[in-house]
Amino acid sequence: MDKLPISPTNSKIQVRPGDTWLLAGRKGSGKTTAGKLLTGQLLNIYPTHRLYIFDGKMRDFQHYPNIIQTDGGLPPKMTGNQRTQVWQPLTIVPERVEEWLWRVRQDPPAILQVDELLFLCYGPNGSDELTNITKLGRGLPILTVVQTQELVRVPRGTLTQPDHVMRLRLKSRYERRLMSDFLNVDEDEHLAEPQDRHGIWYGHAEVDEPPRYYHSIQALPGLPER
Repeated sequence: MDKLPISPTNSKIQVRPGDTWLLAGRKGSGKTTAGKLLTGQLLNIYPTHRLYIFDGKMRDFQHYPNIIQTDGGLPPKMTGNQRTQVWQPLTIVPERVEEWLWRVRQDPPAILQVDELLFLCYGPNGSDELTNITKLGRGLPILTVVQTQELVRVPRGTLTQPDHVMRLRLKSRYERRLMSDFLNVDEDEHLAEPQDRHGIWYGHAEVDEPPRYYHSIQALPGLPER
């Protein structure tokens, strides 16, 4: 088990290959920046992992290597020394997305970053392959970083219990209640909205302690500013 620096008091997040991270926050909350910085730190810990990025919004990873846009088709498989693939599908075809995720599942060790979970919420239960990856991740290992701005539209079956939760500013009462559940906050307690524009509540599913608050992702030691 590895450790990710996270607190000025020298406490650590316990990080394992195959963990699932959920980052939820409304538009403008800093979610994408947090996800990119987090993934960069995880790659420092696991330098042999390939990085697969599903970029449905097609705007936040333009400086990354190996960006591939397709219209109804699949990107080619990574070969040789390629370590990163950013897939920007112009059209969301569920069968092609499932096939791409299946490929990811067959290529451990890897990190899968989904920049907006809503793109994978086709059908009543969302992506079966994403569910497979998050359930089997530690045994593969494939580490998953999932980001979303509208939890209210995500099927409950798509969100298996994440290992790590980063809760940024949210819009609806339902979303705040759901994230409180993920952060192990009792129903009769109140988790205040982040007081800072890019503030983050962090919690771990297997740690029996209250969530910690940070005024931004840059406040987490070990995550460099970018």
